[in-house]
Amino acid sequence: MTTWHFKGVLVDTTDTGARYRFFPDHVMAKDVCGEFEVDTSTWEFRIVEPADAEERGLVSTDKHCVRALVHKLKLAAPELPVEVLFVA
Repeated sequence: MTTWHFKGVLVDTTDTGARYRFFPDHVMAKDVCGEFEVDTSTWEFRIVEPADAEERGLVSTDKHCVRALVHKLKLAAPELPVEVLFVA
């Protein structure tokens, strides 16, 4: 069974959303990270600095990680948490 350990850390906020640093596996690969921006009116996201998780041999892909984190952010709205975790 696969367990996902995704983490997002707030980097900056804007008028339309936020920028987060994401960690596709913050338990087994703490040094692998990227960044994404999310628009909090539409919940669309854009990976601005890929972590290349799949290419580094991690179970997850960048898009899978960010999609899960954006879902957690949507649940926390209108707050933008400093840190968001997704474990499944």
